[in-house]
Amino acid sequence: MGLTRSAIEAMAPDQSALTAASALLKPAKWPVRARSGGLI
Repeated sequence: MGLTRSAIEAMAPDQSALTAASALLKPAKWPVRARSGGLI
C-alpha cells in the first residue's frame, strides 16, 4: 500500500491537515517502516 499525494488529499479534512500530512511523506521522518496486518 502506497500513500500518494492524491490519496492524502482525499482523506484530509482541510488544508492545514493536508500540509501536516505532506510533511510526513518525507522519508527522513520514517527511518524504519513496518507493516502488521492493515497497519503501517
